[in-house]
This record gives sequence, C-alpha cells and structure tokens, in this order.
Amino acid sequence: MNKINLLSVNISSYIVCFYPFAIVMGPAAANTFILLSTLSFFLLNTRSLVTIFDNTFFKLFLLFWTILILSSIFSEEKLYSLKTSLLFIRYGIFVMVCKSVIENSKSFLDNFFKINFFLISFVALDGIFQFFYGANFFGFTMDNLQDNRISGIFQSELILGSFLSKITLIVCGIGIFKNKIKLTFTLLLIAFIGILISGERASLAIFSISIFFILFFARDIKKFFLIFTIIIIGIGTLSVLKSNNLKTRLITETYNSFFNLNKTNNKKIYIFSEGHQIIYNSSIKMFKDNPVLGIGPNNYRKKCNLKKYFIEDDNYIKFKSRNNDGLVNHCNTHPHNYYIQLLAETGLAGFAFLFSSLLVFIFYSLKLFILKINNQGLNYYNFQVFIFGSIFLHLWPLTSTGNFFGSSAGNLFWLPLGFLFLFKNCKDRCNKVH
Repeated sequence: MNKINLLSVNISSYIVCFYPFAIVMGPAAANTFILLSTLSFFLLNTRSLVTIFDNTFFKLFLLFWTILILSSIFSEEKLYSLKTSLLFIRYGIFVMVCKSVIENSKSFLDNFFKINFFLISFVALDGIFQFFYGANFFGFTMDNLQDNRISGIFQSELILGSFLSKITLIVCGIGIFKNKIKLTFTLLLIAFIGILISGERASLAIFSISIFFILFFARDIKKFFLIFTIIIIGIGTLSVLKSNNLKTRLITETYNSFFNLNKTNNKKIYIFSEGHQIIYNSSIKMFKDNPVLGIGPNNYRKKCNLKKYFIEDDNYIKFKSRNNDGLVNHCNTHPHNYYIQLLAETGLAGFAFLFSSLLVFIFYSLKLFILKINNQGLNYYNFQVFIFGSIFLHLWPLTSTGNFFGSSAGNLFWLPLGFLFLFKNCKDRCNKVH
C-alpha cells in the first residue's frame, strides 16, 4: 500500500466520511475530527511521513503557514493572532490525510457518497420542513431568526445555504463518477431547494454560477443538466412569486442593498450593502498601512475600532458618525471577503497565495475545456468538473464570504482540495481502485 498503514487508512477513511456530520455538529466537533484524523495518521505512519508529505502542495502550504506566523509575530496583537496562525497547520495536514485516504482506500468514495447523500438530504429536508411549518424536525422555530431566514438544523447559525452549497457538489461528483446519475440529480435538486429557502443570497448566487460552470464543461450529462436547470429556474421563480418572505429577501432587500438612496436622496451603488462597503474600505486602509504582512491573521476585529481606519461619512443611511467628525466605521469579526481579508490581515505576502490559486484554477479550467475537446476519460473527467465546481465556490472573488481563518468557513474550504489530488496521474488507476 505504498508504505501507508492499512489500519491508518481505514480509521482516517471513516473520520473523513463523517467529517461533514461533524461540521453540522459545530466547529468544536469538526476541529476534533481533524485532530483525530491527524493523530491516527501520524501515530500509525511514523516511518513513512516524509514520503507522504513530500509533495508540492504541502511545501507551498508550509510557506503560506510561515507567512501567517510572521504576520502574527510582527503584528500588534501577537498572542491573539498567533493562536490562529499556529493552529492553521491543521488544514494542510488534513488535506494530506484526505489525499492518502482517497488514493489508498478502495471503499472510500462509495462510503463518502452514501453517508453524505443521507446527510445532505436530511439537512435540506429539515430546512424545507422549517420553511413550510415554522419549525424543523427537532422543533427549532424561525421566530428569533434574522429576516425570517431559515437555519434548519444549524439553529441560530445562518449557514444552511453555505453548508449545502459547499458539500453537495463534492458528493454529486462522486455520484457522477459512480454512474449514479439519477440519484445525483435528485440530490442536486433537494440541495438547491434547501439553499433557495435558506435566504442566503451569496450561497444561492455562487451555487447557481457553479451549476452553469459545470453545465458548460460537463460531457454526456448535458441532457440531465438542462432538465435540472429548467426545473430549478421554475422552482425558483414560483417560490419567489408565492413566498413574500423569499421575494423580500432575495429581490427587494438585494436591490436595496446594492442601490440605495443616501441622506441627500442621491442613489448610490454599494458593494453588496452599506455595511460591506464600509468594511471593505476600512480593510483597504489597513492594507495600505501594512502592505507586506498585514495587521495579522484574525486581527481585523481588533483593529476596526481604531479611528485611523474609519472612513468618510458618505451620507450613509444605516451608519452615522459617532462624534460628528464626519467619519464612520462598521466593526465586525472579519472583512466578509477572503481576498480583502488576506490583503488586510496578511498583506501582499498572504494575498499572493490565494490570488495565485485563482489563476491556477482558471488555467486548469481552460485545460478542462481542452480535455473536453479531446474526448478523454468520461467518468474521470465529469468527476473532475464537479470538484472544480466545488472549488470554484470558494475561490470566486466577487462574493461575500465567511472568515478565512474561522473554523466554520475553514472546515468547508479545505475539504475539496483533498479530492483534487485524486486527479493527478489517476485516470487509469482510479477507475480500477474505486
């Protein structure tokens, strides 16, 4: 088994398979699963660790990790920031664990599909039930939720749409790889409805764009995708027309967020909303103040109340100058965009890694198109398209995001990268192994 301990692979395989369950349970459970997979992997593979981690991705990840640590050390909030940067190594190790499991476990893909097909269906149906009946399967109601949004099993956390959008494409990719076409599109439909009724506009938008990305690149499943696209457009249109809450959330509030009247009754265009606009402008100020290494990972929340990062009051409706000095701020836990967050918190040094990942993604997407023309490896190819679609969800720059250094976003961000390794020199072998 290429020096990989069989027991380690089996243990880690089930930990990775149930990892999305841990995400549903909360950040503490997800981090515990990462820790368990790492410990079991290290303890049972001590003799072959050098071989396992000797690859380009992990070396680049270590370089990125080093930059995060340096950014923390040179920041003003050293100890607070170091807690984030030092522990960030867990994601790089977890990706390598996923890589080894995927490459060496014959049953992993089947198990991952079965387990998470059930999980996604349950989570989506739980949210749909809450949408129609006011409470989910466990009795959690919508009464205290923001803007009548749906959270389902996540209760007070409004991440139902985000979770479904970022896990579903991975599971559907495996389904396509295993020729489970009807099950795959059934799951896509259930997940889409769950994302739609959640009221999470960013998740709905980026999931829809990813679907069109897959529709463009996929091969020999276009008929199913075309039918699916027509169905979701129909469901989406009817849902918005029939539900005042969805209409208000997805259309009225979206329009008012982007195009709003300021205090002088002049229509102004905002990046997502007034709050986002202020946060982004403040973040750019932080970047200009610390262009190389930034203010330190996770330190936005520590710096956003400093007056030097306030911005000019541009007649905002929802935000007013506190001291009548013509300046406003909108302090939050993070800047709500991965690229702007890395610019502010890690400077050009950290931002370069994420931006380079986007460029590499674009390059390989074009390569996928060439592969499509050459008509090579159908199952392998379509699986690859779905995983690329999943990664696209995370790398698309023009969207509001979670905290890049937070557990909730991070636990979802790194999972598809493990599957990406399946495609390297894998076409013939994977069809035999899996």
